[in-house]
Amino acid sequence: MELSQSLFEQIIQCAGVRANDSSRERRQSRRFPFSHRITVVSFRDGVAGPTAMVRARDLSRTGIGLLLTHKPAIGARYGVRLPRREDEPVWASIVIRRCQLVSEGLFLAGGRFEQLLDQEPTPMAPANSPGEAERRKAAQANEIDRIRQSILS
Repeated sequence: MELSQSLFEQIIQCAGVRANDSSRERRQSRRFPFSHRITVVSFRDGVAGPTAMVRARDLSRTGIGLLLTHKPAIGARYGVRLPRREDEPVWASIVIRRCQLVSEGLFLAGGRFEQLLDQEPTPMAPANSPGEAERRKAAQANEIDRIRQSILS
């Protein structure tokens, strides 16, 4: 997926960069410096995980460079919240295409845009949230009953 020129310009203007720079690059889509703290959310099996604030390093119409304190798996999916100059931020999903260690405990991950999201991803409840302990206890009791029935049959 490629961001529209209009949307890309709205986002990149937040960094004070003009998107009409005609510099020659061998890449499919030119990267622009984009040093902003943005919100990201990881996805596992299509379910949103907890959110985190990370530093974006650069941006193109086809992807984004993120500085992370953990090494993401190639193919991992994230939602990223991209600021816009004069409008509400927009959420997009990305897939990690590359990752390299830049210093101890700091990784540069390159993510390719997959699609714009209609709304902010809703993170799943943390493991220690109210109700989670009861849900686990009920699941464990169900499993014990299932095993008991299996043995008695």
